[in-house]
Amino acid sequence: MSSVVSLSRQNLRRDSIGVVPDIIHRHDLRSVYQPILSPTHQMLVGYEALVRVGKGRDTMTPPALFELARQRNQLAELDRYLVHMHLDNYRAAGNPFWLFLNVNPYSCVHPGASLERLARHCRDCGVDPRQVVLELVETASDKPDALLGFIHNARTLGFQIAIDDFGTGHSNFERLWLIKPLIVKLDRCLLLNAEKDRRGRLMLESLVGMLQESGSLVLLEGVETADQARIALSAGADLVQGYAFGHPDEASPGARERAEARLRDTLARSRATPLHSSRKRAVH
Repeated sequence: MSSVVSLSRQNLRRDSIGVVPDIIHRHDLRSVYQPILSPTHQMLVGYEALVRVGKGRDTMTPPALFELARQRNQLAELDRYLVHMHLDNYRAAGNPFWLFLNVNPYSCVHPGASLERLARHCRDCGVDPRQVVLELVETASDKPDALLGFIHNARTLGFQIAIDDFGTGHSNFERLWLIKPLIVKLDRCLLLNAEKDRRGRLMLESLVGMLQESGSLVLLEGVETADQARIALSAGADLVQGYAFGHPDEASPGARERAEARLRDTLARSRATPLHSSRKRAVH
C-alpha cells in the first residue's frame, strides 16, 4: 500500500480550497503518482497525480467519483480539493520533478477558480509553479474563450500546459495552435491502432512528427506491454507513460529507479529487435 496518503480534511486550509463539499467527507481519497519518462534521456521527468477512492471497505473508480460530483453540482469544488491534496502529498514526498495535475475544464472557467490561490499553495508547499503541468482536455470546454483566458493566466503565473487525450473525438489542430501547449498527450486509442497494423503506425508517426514540428513535446500514455513500448519508441515520442514502466503508486526514489530500469530494458530490447521503420517505406 502506498505510503502517500491524503491529509486530513481539517488540515487542508479553507483559504486554499474553499468550502469542503460533502462528497469529500463521505469518501477516503488518496494520492498516487504514475511515472513519466524521457526515452532520449533515459530518465524520469515527472509524475502524473491520480486519485484512488475508498468508502469504508469498498472502492470506487475515479470516473464514478467525478460523475457523482457532477450530479451533486460539486465538480469544481472536488477538482480544486484534489489538486491541493496532490500538491500537499507531493510536497511530503519532496520530489523535484514535473507534477502533472488533471484540471477539469469546468473548473477552469468556473467563477470560483483561482490560479493565484493555486500558485500561492504551490509556493507554500515548496513547489515552483514552473514545476507544475496543468493537464487540460482541449475539446471538453464549451467556453473556448474562457479556457484560453485561463491558459494565458496560468502561463503568466509560471504553470506549464499540457493537452490531454488529443487525437479523439473532435480534436482540433486550430485550437491546438491557439493553445500552444508545452506537451500534447496522445490518446491511447492511437497506440492501440498502431499496434494493429502498419497503417496505424504510419498515422501515429506522422502525428508525432507534426506535433513536434509545431513546437510541442509528445507524450504517449497508456503504454502497457513490451510491444506497445517498442511502437511508442519507434514513433519518436518525447515522453512515455504506462504500466510497462510503472503503476500509479507513491512518488519515491525506489519508484523512480524501477521505472528508469524498465525504460532502459525496453530500449535495449527495442534496439535488439527493432520495428521496421514505416517512415522509410512508401505506402502502397
